[in-house]
Amino acid sequence: MIEIPKFCVDKFKTAFGYEPSFIQIKMDNDERIEKLTSKSRTIWFSSVFRYNGVFIKEKLVEYDAMGIYIYILRDDESPITDVTFMTTIDRQSVSEFTIHNLNKSK
Repeated sequence: MIEIPKFCVDKFKTAFGYEPSFIQIKMDNDERIEKLTSKSRTIWFSSVFRYNGVFIKEKLVEYDAMGIYIYILRDDESPITDVTFMTTIDRQSVSEFTIHNLNKSK
């Protein structure tokens, strides 16, 4: 399991009043990640400027205002991206449904 930055977890706890539950997946398709987060509110990101533009290494987005944040960690040396859903217990099934639909769209 990758380590989520403490301030990301703290932000979740402040917003929802609970410790988050985690669901981690690995994805190899940036287009699906962009589609997943395209309508989400970006809370924080860390980027590096490259010759071909900005490379976002880490990103925290509010996927669902009722209890789902997504933490994204990219490694520029690997095509695999770590995607972690932080969710309240009552939004866990929404997270699992979203992941199921992502896996179907391969």
